[in-house]
Amino acid sequence: MATSRGFLGAVLAFALTSGIVSAQTTGKTVRHHKEALIDQSSPELVQAESAIEKKDYTRAEPLLKKVVERTPSDYQAWFDLGFVYNALGRSEDSIAAYRKSVAANPDIFESNLNLGLMLAKARQPDAERFLRAAIKLTPVGHVEEGRERAWLSLGHVLEANKPQEALEAYREAAALKPKDPEPHISAGLLLERQSDLAGAEKEYQQVLTLEPQSVEALTALANIYMHSKRLPDAENALRKLVALRPEDAGIHIQLGRMLALAGYPLGLRFRFLDPSSSAPAGQVGHRIAGEYEEEETLERFAEGLDVVTYEFENVPVQAAQWLKQRVPVYPSTQALEAAQDRLREKTLFQSLG
Repeated sequence: MATSRGFLGAVLAFALTSGIVSAQTTGKTVRHHKEALIDQSSPELVQAESAIEKKDYTRAEPLLKKVVERTPSDYQAWFDLGFVYNALGRSEDSIAAYRKSVAANPDIFESNLNLGLMLAKARQPDAERFLRAAIKLTPVGHVEEGRERAWLSLGHVLEANKPQEALEAYREAAALKPKDPEPHISAGLLLERQSDLAGAEKEYQQVLTLEPQSVEALTALANIYMHSKRLPDAENALRKLVALRPEDAGIHIQLGRMLALAGYPLGLRFRFLDPSSSAPAGQVGHRIAGEYEEEETLERFAEGLDVVTYEFENVPVQAAQWLKQRVPVYPSTQALEAAQDRLREKTLFQSLG
């Protein structure tokens, strides 16, 4: 088909947002004393624990300070103090308190985990040491969940300099909680960065087996398929994303970009209408910036087009109707009107069986 054929216009309303959502461990620290015995001989510690449960951290801090001043080897009080300091946004004090908790009793899973998490957040190199200690210990409660979190956290710390060990950590996490998609998301992201797209695809497909409506996995797969020129697979993934997130800007533009890329080998050319003068749709076709309901803009957009299409239902009906008088528009303006009224849309579908 000759390249001189007219433009295929794509009316697209959103600006592209690139990249994918990363399912990283949040770094939120844990508490363990709910399941552990509180030293009832220390009234300040009992009161501090009660204050922490109520999130009254300013009250808990002086009580815990009294305990550690009186008993510097009280790992439980140091642990709680580290938790309080973190809640108050005092990261350095939190790390110092957790260090003293671990020094007082190095065999506590939660102390090592929280210290490792705080050090990782601060990008300090000894985070690995304490997370490795945590994976060898037993949590007070929720054992599999706690161990999985330790392996996940260790994996994130190892990614930069020890990627293969990070992948092994993610596999350990997945084995502990086989129904949790997060280890596979993390492994997929790392494999992508290593340009192992086949390996990453397997991880994301595993996520979809566990969570068929995972936006993270579908977005990642769409990016992989587009990078690999597997356009039908990319379109399938993007259409699933559109169904899940019809208002998402990036998904619609990604789908429009993908359709344009698929059309070029057929000799088609594309023009995009978008309110933003910097919309990334211009990277794959001629972009006209302007409001959808401005007649002058619509005239410039429609000139020379063979057909107009759109990829979301928020295109103004009036604009589509105006274009319809000059060039074929698909889907029809009747379909567009129905899509903007959920009750009408449902009634239409019911009437069609």
